[in-house]
Amino acid sequence: MIHRTNYNRRRRGLSERTAQLSKLVCLKFSGSDGEYIIDSIPVPICQKPRIARLKICRDDDLVMPSTAWHASHKSCYHGFKMHLVISKSGFPFAAGMTTASMHDSQYIPFLKYDNLPECELLADRGYISADQQLALFQQVGVKIITPLKANMKIQNLWNYQRRKTRKTIETLFSQLCDQQLIKRNYAKASDGLFARIVAKIASVSILKAINSLANKPLGRIKHALLC
Repeated sequence: MIHRTNYNRRRRGLSERTAQLSKLVCLKFSGSDGEYIIDSIPVPICQKPRIARLKICRDDDLVMPSTAWHASHKSCYHGFKMHLVISKSGFPFAAGMTTASMHDSQYIPFLKYDNLPECELLADRGYISADQQLALFQQVGVKIITPLKANMKIQNLWNYQRRKTRKTIETLFSQLCDQQLIKRNYAKASDGLFARIVAKIASVSILKAINSLANKPLGRIKHALLC
């Protein structure tokens, strides 16, 4: 086997191709679902006592680690935020990294670079932004559908079926955290961190593809390699 350093260098060099692999697997096994799902998950890189002396993952001036509050976990963390787009059947399609303090709605303009097909994109309330949602629909034909806030008085396209479909990404996040340990990262540079996360997402795509070929439930990736 090659040395671990050489392996990590090769993995960083192939990170773009690895990201494309997930997209190809998604298009192959999901077909034309017509619905995709997007959500974000925190990617911490250090504990709170180390923030003041942190020196890792600061090589990219465009995306720097920051401190933010995560509502679901009801705690602060320091690091980045990953936005993941998956198909209705649960195959990862595209992922993007932002600084932790960046609001979810500010990521909407970057979705046009993911080459999403014309579809409905299910999201939570964090992605509500009328101007950016309209611009995305006009540019690439992607319609973002979210539950409404209490003070919104427009036609609500959110329903029980869409809420049930959106839970697919919550299940996938749980698998990435528990089985792929996506929040346990030892990278020193931002490109190394991105390469690690992309590799873990691609591994989930391959495991789901194996289950699909074997006529097994797609979500049971823990035992996908067992006969």
